[in-house]
Amino acid sequence: MVLYSIHNINESFSIEHSIPQIKEGIALIPLLDKKYKIVLPDESPNRVTLESKEFLNSAVFVDFNLATIQENKTDVTIEIRRKKRSFDQYYEVTNAFIHIDNLISQLYKAVALKEIELQEIQ
Repeated sequence: MVLYSIHNINESFSIEHSIPQIKEGIALIPLLDKKYKIVLPDESPNRVTLESKEFLNSAVFVDFNLATIQENKTDVTIEIRRKKRSFDQYYEVTNAFIHIDNLISQLYKAVALKEIELQEIQ
């Protein structure tokens, strides 16, 4: 079954932490979940990009776009984009939503880690 092509899939939410704390949490996600790795730093100071391999030759990029709402509250937008093409199969869209759910929970877990737990992971 082929869907109409969907360019990118995204989800936005707010989190009660500052941008530097969230960026540190995003950097820890590859330690918590080996599916993800950090891509070279982005030109934008409030964006972090992860990559995840899928299937044999396909992959997705995960962009975390961060915007300050208040001093300790940040708006996070997770955008999933295909590495080579758009989402055109139902299972690709399903996998994108699985990535979003997984990354939101990993981000909350990473931001909440204590210093002792960080040392154990590393």
